[in-house]
Amino acid sequence: MNVVLTVNDKEYTLKKLPPKKYKRFRDMLTKVGDMDLFGANNYTDEALDEVAMVVSNLFNGELPVEEIEENADISDLIAFVREVQFDIEKGAADRINKMYQDFFQKSADALAQKISNNS
Repeated sequence: MNVVLTVNDKEYTLKKLPPKKYKRFRDMLTKVGDMDLFGANNYTDEALDEVAMVVSNLFNGELPVEEIEENADISDLIAFVREVQFDIEKGAADRINKMYQDFFQKSADALAQKISNNS
C-alpha cells in the first residue's frame, strides 16, 4: 500500500521499504547509535548518507537530498522512518502528513536558530 504525501504543494509517493532494505537500515542504525557517544551526535558522513538514501527510497526517489535537512536530529529522522513503515501498512496518510510537517518544521527551526547564533 502506498501513501501520497503533500509537502509545499508537491506530491510524494511513500513506499514501504522492502524487508532487505529495511533490515540494512536497522543494522546501520545500530552502528549509528553506537557512534552517538553521550548524545554528542558524532555521526559519520557515511552514516548520514545512508539515512538520506533510506529516506529517499522511502519517498520513491522523489525527495531531493537537500530537503532532508542536514541539521535535523538524526534520532527524529530514524523515528520518522520507523513510524512511516508502520503507518504505510495501516494507510494512515493524515498521521504521516502531520509527522512529516512537524519533522521538517523542527529542522527548519533548528537551522534558523543555528544561523542566528552564528551571526
